[in-house]
Amino acid sequence: MNPLFLRSTLLVMALLTIPARAVVRLPNVICDNMVLQQNSEITLWGWADNGNEVDVKTSWGQSAKTQVESDGSWKLMLKTPPAHPLTDGLHPETITFTMPNQNTIQIRNVLIGEVWLCAGQSNMVMMNRPGYPAGWCAWYGEQFWKNQESKNANRPYLRIFNVENTMAISPQADVKGCLPGIGLEPEDANGLVRERKNGWQPCTPDTADDISAVPYYFGAALAEKLQVPVGLVTSSVGGSPIRRWMKGGNIFNGMIAPFGPMYLKGVVWYQGESDIGDPAGVYASHFTQMIQYWRGEFNNGEMPFYFVQIAPFGNNAAAAQLREEQASALTLKNTGMAVISDVGDPACIHPRNKRDVGRRLARQALSKTYGCPDVIADGPIFKSAQLQGGSTQVTFSDQGGGLVSRDGKSLTCFTIAGSDGKFQPAIAELAGTTVIVTCPHVPQPTEIRFGWGPSDQPNLMSKSGLPAAQFRSAIR
Repeated sequence: MNPLFLRSTLLVMALLTIPARAVVRLPNVICDNMVLQQNSEITLWGWADNGNEVDVKTSWGQSAKTQVESDGSWKLMLKTPPAHPLTDGLHPETITFTMPNQNTIQIRNVLIGEVWLCAGQSNMVMMNRPGYPAGWCAWYGEQFWKNQESKNANRPYLRIFNVENTMAISPQADVKGCLPGIGLEPEDANGLVRERKNGWQPCTPDTADDISAVPYYFGAALAEKLQVPVGLVTSSVGGSPIRRWMKGGNIFNGMIAPFGPMYLKGVVWYQGESDIGDPAGVYASHFTQMIQYWRGEFNNGEMPFYFVQIAPFGNNAAAAQLREEQASALTLKNTGMAVISDVGDPACIHPRNKRDVGRRLARQALSKTYGCPDVIADGPIFKSAQLQGGSTQVTFSDQGGGLVSRDGKSLTCFTIAGSDGKFQPAIAELAGTTVIVTCPHVPQPTEIRFGWGPSDQPNLMSKSGLPAAQFRSAIR
């Protein structure tokens, strides 16, 4: 036998018999630049060899130890301090993970602030970057980014962990982070493919173009109002129906389950277009089940959950039914709905105005989670419709300072029907805190609808600048 071959074979065999070094390992979301929820008892977790001990120390004075479980996993709890106000600077922290006599991992530039999960389908994916590449403008190019908002992109206190699209038949323990997108590699100004990074990304002029627009505006509004750092986990898949995000769904397994131990302040959600046309009641049932299931998975039964009611578009009459079923989730505690009927695009399922969408979600959180008394979260909400003489009087709650017409014209998108069930366009006029609706073709109305057309963009709104939500009701 060739002596050289023999020596090589023996060396390989020797290397194979050396036991692997026992090391502590972390999930990808626990890394440099991350944000941890302030004033909370958070969970840190990872993996190592069975029987070993993991020590954790933080720069804010917390420490803890834990034994590795028989399956190789470990987790422990630590308290976080209040966030430093942004006016005092960022105050980056460190966390050190040690397996005695083995290895040490230190994560740096950690911020303490507010942490939210942003999830949904393509409208939650759309990036700030001006429309590129050719033919994909519906996925890129927020309306106000290029000429206005990109000037404010230097926000190092805003951090994003964007989840790589991952489908799985069973719940996964970990997931990768990457730049958002639809399978196309991002390019720089010279047309060169740029590196996809795995981890938390601070928002800078170099990274902001590739941040999903709705999460960006949501997080920026929170940070500006609360004056603390904000961390966003963004997990979205274009064209995804809600069932794939529930119990046993392959998106939930791959893109939500890995964050189960993580402490989140709440969730914002923008999805529904792929469920239009489902039988009545299906989406409502799935949506409420999903919210409750996620709350259970994150061990927070009242975790805030705010969602976008999809905008009108196209000629699909079933869209109004879907919007109504979305609103049914408001019966659950700590939920809220951002209405965007005035900023949609009837000709496009991906409206480019994401600034108002993100800021309206932030209004929900600032008012209902953070208790900001000067923030109004909702526009006019239907209360009742009563027949008075030959007209119908419609009243609203949560008027946001009063009712107005967005364009100063007569109110639009009201229809009424009589006993024959045939809806006719109606005349609607403001009368103080109510709306008076009439139709000469329906002298004895029994039903009323508002904003029910597939591409309706009603002009009724509050003085605080929020549109009235669609409704339908019997007339009493």
